[in-house]
Amino acid sequence: TIEDSKVSLHHCRMSANVATGGGAKGSALAAFAGATPGVDLLVVNNLVVQSDAIDASGPDANLCAIWLATEAQDMTLASKLVNNTIAGNSDRAISTSEFASGPSTSTLTLDVQNCILWSNGTQLQPSIKPDAGAGDVTPAVTYTDSEQSFTGVGNFTANPYFVGGTDFHLLGGSPCLQAGLDSYYTDASSTDPSILNLDLDAEERFLGPIDMGAYEMP
Repeated sequence: TIEDSKVSLHHCRMSANVATGGGAKGSALAAFAGATPGVDLLVVNNLVVQSDAIDASGPDANLCAIWLATEAQDMTLASKLVNNTIAGNSDRAISTSEFASGPSTSTLTLDVQNCILWSNGTQLQPSIKPDAGAGDVTPAVTYTDSEQSFTGVGNFTANPYFVGGTDFHLLGGSPCLQAGLDSYYTDASSTDPSILNLDLDAEERFLGPIDMGAYEMP
């Protein structure tokens, strides 16, 4: 959904995508504010898995599955990710690139809520990291399962226990079951009513406290 400078991306499966070439980033999704001064990006109920960014021209420091950026002075990108599963990608889950040349007034914000960020890149890579040479963006991460430890409330670093292979549904006993915060999802669906109270399988979301990630366990 695109309305003026508000962009909503929901209920999508982004799988096995490849970004190639010099400076390749964002193998599944790249979003940046470069011409419109203020952009609000809402990403809800998506599966972002098994994608790869291949930079033929240099080191892999900035490669990622999702790339968020402000590309010029006086640009603003407010990004919110709610109930997404970002897993099994060849590079880190999310990179941020806030324009930082000269007396920049660019602003990039990132909220990550009720998400699962798991097994992206190497175990030593952080799940979320600014691009080298870009402005330092501190993400607000809450009620999220990730191998990288974040200080926000409701976060943990436990194996989410996916079914396995290319199936990223949760198994019974997963710590992500009923571990999300309902209000994050209702806030997102009130911002864009087309999101509805349905998971990626079009199953009812609120069978109890909401699960983390793109799928609700029946």
